[in-house]
Amino acid sequence: MAFPAGTPVVTFTGTLPSAVAGTPFKGKVVLTPSARLVDSGRNAVYTGGGGVPLDDAAHFSVQILPCDAAGIEPAGWRWWVDVQPSRGQRYGFWANITGASTVDLAALTPVPAPGGGTGSGTAGPQGPAGPQGATGATGATGSQGATGPAGATGTQGPAGATGATGPAGATGPQGDAGPTGATGSQGPQGTAGATGTAGATGAQGAMGASGTVVTAAQANITDGSVTDLPSSTPWIIVQTSAGTPLQCSIPAAVGDRIDVDLAMMYNGGHYLDVALLTSAGAISVYGSSNTSSPLTEGAPWLYPSVSFSKVASEMFTVQAGHIDGSGNITIALVHSGTSTGRVYANTQYPWCMRLWNFGSVNGSAAGSWLPRPSEQGLITWTGDPNDAGHVTAQSNAGVAGRITLVKIPIREQITWSNIWIGLSGIDAGATLVNCYLGVYDAAGTRVAVTADISASLMTGATPKALPLATPFVAAPGFYYIAMLLNGTWTTNSLTFKGTGAGISVNAGLSAGALRYSNMLSAQTSLPSSLTLSGQLTTIINTGWGSQWYGVS
Repeated sequence: MAFPAGTPVVTFTGTLPSAVAGTPFKGKVVLTPSARLVDSGRNAVYTGGGGVPLDDAAHFSVQILPCDAAGIEPAGWRWWVDVQPSRGQRYGFWANITGASTVDLAALTPVPAPGGGTGSGTAGPQGPAGPQGATGATGATGSQGATGPAGATGTQGPAGATGATGPAGATGPQGDAGPTGATGSQGPQGTAGATGTAGATGAQGAMGASGTVVTAAQANITDGSVTDLPSSTPWIIVQTSAGTPLQCSIPAAVGDRIDVDLAMMYNGGHYLDVALLTSAGAISVYGSSNTSSPLTEGAPWLYPSVSFSKVASEMFTVQAGHIDGSGNITIALVHSGTSTGRVYANTQYPWCMRLWNFGSVNGSAAGSWLPRPSEQGLITWTGDPNDAGHVTAQSNAGVAGRITLVKIPIREQITWSNIWIGLSGIDAGATLVNCYLGVYDAAGTRVAVTADISASLMTGATPKALPLATPFVAAPGFYYIAMLLNGTWTTNSLTFKGTGAGISVNAGLSAGALRYSNMLSAQTSLPSSLTLSGQLTTIINTGWGSQWYGVS
């Protein structure tokens, strides 16, 4: 969150206790204010907090507004603190974070929600009315606990956790996605609270055609009027007199459909349009033409003449080059003209843009019923492990020293720490050495690798999480999980869970983009890069099935 000069801030910090065996947690802490905060003295609006990632020591630190900051309205607002360890129990609570120095997470005491109790189900964004989400579970020894606030409309989500002691709990602040009562993907369960009276039920959200949760974001800009739009023949982004670009951002993945609603006052002779920006902030796609080239007079529904009735609404489909390093895309108001013109963006005539993310354009509502990796503590996988019944089996003569590659799509930015395998059988008489798993990006560059996993393949025919030597942040796109085996073993003894699809796994694809392939020979380590155009199907053709992998 950016703050104007002189804004009082407090440093909020903390460290999550280490998990089992001393391994620090990954994940993030998400901070959300209970209201849209207005600082009239500095002409500033603070729309929300956001996610703060945990570093390698499970530590975080971020500057935020203290709840007792002078001049911030409405009075009595609070922070919702949502702790989301990637491999631990998620929990959240309301906190009154005050002061002007440093406040530690461990020192916070949960407080009642503004206007109500301390229900611990995390909040989801309010969408259009739909079917009611599930109610919260009953408290341990008292009356019914607070229900978890409902997220977006669609398939019924899990029950919200019991609320803490206190009067009726209010619904949580608006967030990006409601983990409780969520549509499409199931939200994680909130932590259990103490016995309390029944909490309020959250409002219902809407579900997109893809069966995913519909998310929304809104920008209300009021810091000045855009007077005498600058003369510009090339199309440029509109800015207020205070230098604020008239734009709005929302988390998105490749293939997501973004609907744009625009409300504003304008006059003059400049042509206007809305545009989807690149990750670097340049104009990429114009809404009026749905291409990189604008119409001569921009969006017809934003035409300068007031003699026409107009309705402004546009939709974009997200591509990889549109997503910035925070996993967001941005839509901006753009203009072109050499005459006078004005777009209003002040307290009496605010400029408003609302974005709706309806999920993948190729999604299927039926898919929302399928098992999800998150239900098993994973981020993603190559397929439902319940379907990975076939095992890969072949002698070392056909496999040792060769690299096998399995393609896996990453739909949104993640932190990748482990590769999961299904070890079906072990060969007690095997001699294994120089065995590795690794990750390559779509350009063939190695971005992560494990230590030698030979010892892990000699014990325990079970699912195994094999850690990367260095976890990394994976942007959306295609990646290849590589396996390299070396040594001697017996056919049908050293086996891995895989698919029975055989060569059909590559239907419609060619070398450079195959879902399953092998490359090179006589390798004792995973090289720093691969030329993916050299993908082969030698091993598939002799019966070695495509391995199952999971990501965490």
